[in-house]
Amino acid sequence: MARMHCLLITVLAVCLAAGCEGAQKWREKQVKIARGEYKEPTGPVQHGTTSQPLFRQREFNEVDPDQNGPLIRADVMLVNGQAVKAADVLEPAWKKIENWSATAKPSEYPERVQLEIRQRVRETISEFLVYYEVKKKLTTEMEDALKKSVDSKVRERINKEFEGSQAKFERYLSARGLTLEDYKEQERRRIVTVQYLREEIVPQIHISRRQLHEFYEENRKNFDSPAKVKLQMIDLPDRALAEGSSDPGSRRKAHEEAGEQAKMALAELKTGTDFAEVARKYSKGLHAEEGGRWDWVEEDPGLQGRWERPSKAAFGLKAGEYSGILEAPDGFFLVRAEEKVEARRKGFQDVQQELEDKLRDLMFDALSARYLSKLWGKADIQGLSAFNARLVTLVPKARPRAAPQQEAEALAASSQPGE
Repeated sequence: MARMHCLLITVLAVCLAAGCEGAQKWREKQVKIARGEYKEPTGPVQHGTTSQPLFRQREFNEVDPDQNGPLIRADVMLVNGQAVKAADVLEPAWKKIENWSATAKPSEYPERVQLEIRQRVRETISEFLVYYEVKKKLTTEMEDALKKSVDSKVRERINKEFEGSQAKFERYLSARGLTLEDYKEQERRRIVTVQYLREEIVPQIHISRRQLHEFYEENRKNFDSPAKVKLQMIDLPDRALAEGSSDPGSRRKAHEEAGEQAKMALAELKTGTDFAEVARKYSKGLHAEEGGRWDWVEEDPGLQGRWERPSKAAFGLKAGEYSGILEAPDGFFLVRAEEKVEARRKGFQDVQQELEDKLRDLMFDALSARYLSKLWGKADIQGLSAFNARLVTLVPKARPRAAPQQEAEALAASSQPGE
């Protein structure tokens, strides 16, 4: 990575010295872009239409009158002479980024987007580098098979996301500065990259039994099956009985009342009444209508927050047993272990195939990274810095999040285990 960083700095320095970024006005604009100071006269395009695409395409044969070669625009870069457009990078991640713009905190959104863009730029450049190496080796037979594979992938996406309508898909692409042929070329590069890396790398992977044993010992706990319990709970929180009052006296009275109801619930359980029936009658917490069932909970980490104590208590019970009254600062609980599964350590023989698959994937990733690093080391990449700066201006702006009350309710719902 350090080598690549130095290479990019060297390339950029040479380009600037030679004036390949255009006239003085253009260079000043690039400096402002890099510093985040540049603003488009009409603002960056945020929502694409067919007439105004999200990623505006530029003709790459534009020539600066003061230069002998093509002018490298900020919304394209060159990878071994191949033009990489903004849409090549952003389209595959657009839905994810658009979702973040509506759900992420405004303070976190820019950093998250920048990380995603950097990752997508690296992946896209790698695809172009591999494709550059492979395309001259493709035979007619390979070309035919590749075309069928690309057409199949395109049709699969049209059916899945665009109700089988190619016209809808083409309108979607047009609003993002792409034609159907552009998109097919993207798919072509992806397929070639994946297939070629597998053909090059997989034959180099050889795994010995000793390596498998070492990998097993290093990752033993990842192959353990944790203890888990399918629990039921009667939850009597003070707040459910305090009628919204924050007065200390009312809270104390509510706590006493919760304790009394816990005693009544326990008394009914002792008569043989089904736990689910008692839970539906007395519980004021989550899953009361389902008989207090929380489904399966693993011992580590178990339930968190105010449910941590009853969760831990459930693991001390035998299947079918229920606890006594458990008092907490903010209420009372009774818990039952409906079913239990004890922790189990998987032996080497039990996970040998899983070990081999995981280790093979890790070795494939490492060897692929080494191969791609060599391609990066000899690559001719131009316009990367300005291209990165331009990409950031093309993503959607962060949209206002839900009202605080809605946000709090959503957060509470997502943090409650077992739902």
